[in-house]
Amino acid sequence: MFYDKIWDIHEQFFCAAACYHNINVHIHDCIELIYVIKGHMRFTSSGKSYEIGENQVMAISSYIPHSVDSTITDRTFDSIIVMIPRRYILEYSEILNGNSFAEPYFDDPDGSILRVFRLLRDIGGADRPRGADAPFAFLDAFPGRRESAVNHTVLLLMSLVLSKCSLKPKPRSTIHVVGAIEYITSNFRDELTVAGIAKALIVNQQRLSSEFREVMGMSVGEYISRLRVNEAARILLNDEDATVEVAAMQSGFGSMRSFLRDFRREKGCTPTEFRSRDKASDQHENKKIDT
Repeated sequence: MFYDKIWDIHEQFFCAAACYHNINVHIHDCIELIYVIKGHMRFTSSGKSYEIGENQVMAISSYIPHSVDSTITDRTFDSIIVMIPRRYILEYSEILNGNSFAEPYFDDPDGSILRVFRLLRDIGGADRPRGADAPFAFLDAFPGRRESAVNHTVLLLMSLVLSKCSLKPKPRSTIHVVGAIEYITSNFRDELTVAGIAKALIVNQQRLSSEFREVMGMSVGEYISRLRVNEAARILLNDEDATVEVAAMQSGFGSMRSFLRDFRREKGCTPTEFRSRDKASDQHENKKIDT
């Protein structure tokens, strides 16, 4: 799991059509909505698995661990994704703060909510139609008005979402867990202990460990190990000159024994086998292209 903080740093609204989703478990402060227009999509929310299809909407509250995978569909997949920073929905702060969607998806049998998704895409989508004949082309000369139109349409969409989704209390542990993830992401190459992280966050060590496991479904140590293994795998794939020992050292492992053990547990093979498999896969793809 990782903190997808790019959305939170820029606090920018995002809307676009998407024919493919495949992202591992992550969290962010934005509200995330995906409307499935065609095909099927699997996703997880707080450790539970779901599968939705046409005219259904995934709805993920802020800081809820989730993953998305549309590769299961046996036909063309089509969807619209909307990322809503909370500054766009301040009117709903009182009911959203401390709460999350009780069910992370809902139905739209009559297509009324799809019309709002498409309206948002036409007004402020990253892939919105351009040119003089495009819908809302007149707003190109008035960026402030386009932003205002996005704001009003987002509020309309949120009112519809809240009419479909009830709310439930969110675990109060989230703020400590997010702080821990940010700290670990910035320092995982260095020596880390739960005690040191707790001290940096000014939180009780046992409380942090308990809350982290509750939210993330794994211990702090397991999360650090997974992050280091993924970094080592990245080094092995992107730097042909890097030895296995260098990859272990640069990713924060203190010993080769722990590195090899954790790498096999996460990837199902040794680092050398992992690198060899990737090279073999590349050669196979190149051969297919040549033929």
